Amino acid sequence: MALLQRDTRRYEFQNQIETIDLGLSLEDVTAMRLESEYQHHPKGTKAVMMDNLRENGATEAEVAFMFRDFDRLRSTRRVELNAMTSPQMIALIEKKLRAHGVKKIVPNKILLAKVYTEFEKGRRLQEMVNKLDDIKMSGFKAPTNLESSVRKYLKEHPDVRWDVALEEIVTKSAPQNRKKRTK
Repeated sequence: MALLQRDTRRYEFQNQIETIDLGLSLEDVTAMRLESEYQHHPKGTKAVMMDNLRENGATEAEVAFMFRDFDRLRSTRRVELNAMTSPQMIALIEKKLRAHGVKKIVPNKILLAKVYTEFEKGRRLQEMVNKLDDIKMSGFKAPTNLESSVRKYLKEHPDVRWDVALEEIVTKSAPQNRKKRTK
């Protein structure tokens, strides 16, 4: 059914918007043999509800499907999207998009070149990061007084997490920083 495409007594659209119905039709339900479920209607008049469906684009076959058991159960039938498997859902959406001529977008040459350049920059950066894995750490040992250094730092900076304290200790003990402190 085509909903949200016309003014109602409660809402008047300010803009003309083209709507494309990608919804599950009775034809889809029948073709996929999907199971329906019931929705109880304790209030409301059958004729009014049926007229509302027609006004919103339901076919006579859809109205008949929905109201088949209404007189006996006071319920309409409906089919939820989760009645489909994931592959069925994807196939349905792709079929509806194709039927409406929807295609993938390819940006203009300028944007393509700009994004291409950024991807290449990222690729080159990743190459450099991969080379960092080759940094030799043989012979390196953490200081033996590390726990006491972290505790001391946290005592002086109680609002800091232990890993931030540890990072600060590593930064201060870097060779270039040691030279600055001794001068």
